[in-house]
This record gives sequence, structure tokens and C-alpha cells, in this order.
Amino acid sequence: LEKLLAAAADKGYLAYVSPHYYYPWDHKWEFGGSLELLMHSIGMFDREDPLSLNGFEGSGADWLDVYKPYLEEDNVIVASPHKVYGPEQNDLVLQL
Repeated sequence: LEKLLAAAADKGYLAYVSPHYYYPWDHKWEFGGSLELLMHSIGMFDREDPLSLNGFEGSGADWLDVYKPYLEEDNVIVASPHKVYGPEQNDLVLQL
């Protein structure tokens, strides 16, 4: 992933990211798989609010340090958080 982000930055290509965040209202879901329930219970990817970065830096929702130099560049578009997940894709394509 780092090589892909570096190549996109080097060539001036746009990179699109749909992060996985949980907001307070997401914890009210009455369904979920075992992994999703675990992530909710330990606060993984929790954000206070979609418009606030309060508490974001260094949290489980923050970018991994290795990717920060790339993800904070002008060629990266951060879309809304995805809620559909799987090894083959997330719902970024639906957002685009």
C-alpha cells in the first residue's frame, strides 16, 4: 500500500481513501458480525464526530504513521467512511 501511495504521489495521480470510522450513533446498531462487535467493544476506529478532529490524532481512527506522509497530500481524496467491508472491496465505489 505504501508503494502504491508513493507511486500515485510521484506520478501526480489521485488516490481515493474511504476510512473505517465509527461514530457514537454507529454503536446503536442492533446487528453486526463478531469482528464488528469486537471493534465496537474496544473502541476501534471511534471518532467523536464526522466534522471534528478532536481526539483524532493518535487514536485508533488516525492514519497509521507509515501512511501519513502520503494520505495528507493534495493528491489524496478522503471520502466518507465506508460501512460495508470485505477482503475484495468496501463501498468506496458506491460513493464515487
